[in-house]
Amino acid sequence: MRNKPIWLSLFAAMICAVFFAAAPAKAADDDAMKIGKKAEISLSEEARLGEVGMGELVLPAGRYRVQHQTEGADHFVYFEALSRNNLYYRTTGAVAGRPGEVRCRLEPLLQKVEHTAIHTIKEGGNLRITRIEIAGENVAHLF
Repeated sequence: MRNKPIWLSLFAAMICAVFFAAAPAKAADDDAMKIGKKAEISLSEEARLGEVGMGELVLPAGRYRVQHQTEGADHFVYFEALSRNNLYYRTTGAVAGRPGEVRCRLEPLLQKVEHTAIHTIKEGGNLRITRIEIAGENVAHLF
């Protein structure tokens, strides 16, 4: 019976060690890249999105898989070419080491998106993507 207090203090010390060791791992995980829903889109003509000189992305006509990604507080939409004629999209001033990605801002929506939608405008004769809503998400991606 004399060893019971020693065992209890050792057990309590082990619990504290496990708890405090797990806390930094969670904090580091907050900066890990998080992946959102995927969708497929088709473009009938070349389109641009993002800010000129600050990470503009030029997508030739074709099919793409799009996906929302976050890294820390930064939000991106990643475009993966699905058709042979558009394997070589161009980035101008793009985020270093992230071809096919462009930064976005989020607009919260009141409910989840039912169907993926792309909103565009004509700007100087060129098509510009201004907003993408991905089915299953409750945010719109603004460019």
